[in-house]
Amino acid sequence: GAYPFTTLHPSLGVLAIEGGERTLVLADIPGLIEGAAEGRGLGHRFLRHLERTRLLLHLVDCSATAQDPVAAWRVVRDELAAFAPDLAARPSLVAATKIEEPAAEERALELDAALIASGAPAAMRLSSATGLGVESVIRALFEGCDRSENSEDARGSERPQQTGRRSQPGRPTA
Repeated sequence: GAYPFTTLHPSLGVLAIEGGERTLVLADIPGLIEGAAEGRGLGHRFLRHLERTRLLLHLVDCSATAQDPVAAWRVVRDELAAFAPDLAARPSLVAATKIEEPAAEERALELDAALIASGAPAAMRLSSATGLGVESVIRALFEGCDRSENSEDARGSERPQQTGRRSQPGRPTA
């Protein structure tokens, strides 16, 4: 297709741990392209789905054939901020993916430097092919959601408030 992704609809899934006693609903949102907040590509439709999330997990491809991981991460962060600043400020985790590939660790270190410079922690390492980091990411997701829920309870709300702002094609959300 004309875009660097082929998914046309977000996918939902349930992640269960502790024998199903604890669950999270996950929304798999396809990658965003630059200009998504202004309606370029299908991103404006995907960004609306993020308004109900408590925590964002950015999966950044660090393989040798992927685009620059730092640039890819920055595009997504910029698109979130352009769509709704509170989305960019929402708690998030970053995982450097395809870490099993030889060049991936070096690229992940470059991503780490950008994350740390922005005040975020270094990226977790993740390999779907080998299973490296999967348990750590799952644990971090549950811990992050627990922190978010406790923070919301302290503020007296049940979930992040929706921004009420919708991007329209060709119209910035300033």
